[in-house]
Amino acid sequence: MAHEWVPKFLESLTRTPNVAEACREAGITRKAAYDHRNSDEEFAGLWDAAVEQSTDELVGEAYRRARKGTVEPVYYKGNKVGKIRRYSDALTIFLLKCHRRKVYGDKLETDVTTAGQAIQTIFYFPENGRDGNESGADPEAPAGPPDDVPRDPG
Repeated sequence: MAHEWVPKFLESLTRTPNVAEACREAGITRKAAYDHRNSDEEFAGLWDAAVEQSTDELVGEAYRRARKGTVEPVYYKGNKVGKIRRYSDALTIFLLKCHRRKVYGDKLETDVTTAGQAIQTIFYFPENGRDGNESGADPEAPAGPPDDVPRDPG
C-alpha cells in the first residue's frame, strides 16, 4: 500500500461509511479508490473493517436515539418556553426488524403441498448474515422438493 492517500481515506471511512466523502477528504476519485480496492486485498480488508466500525457507531447512535430520544426546544409565539424529549418510533421499528427478525422482520411464508407432503419455507428480509440459516434447511442441499418426494413427471 504505497499510496499516500490511503491513511486519510481509511480514517474518514472509519468515521462515516461514505465512500464519496472519504474520497473527497483523501483528494482522490471514487474510481481510484475502487481500482485500488480491486487490486489490493489488504486494502480491501482495511476498507471493510473501516466501514464495519463506522456502521457499528451508527447503530449505537440509532439505539441511543430510539431509547433516550433527542431533546428539542419548544417555542410559543416566537419565544423558547421549554423543551421536549422526542423518541424515534421509526428507529425502534428498524432496530427490532434488524435484530429480532424472526419476530418483527419482514418475511415471506409459503406453504406448498407436493405429492401429498407439505413443504414450508420462510424467507426473512433482508438477509443480514448474522442470524445464520433461518429456514433450518441444509444450505448445501439442492433447491427443490426433498428426494423422497415423487416429482411430477409432466
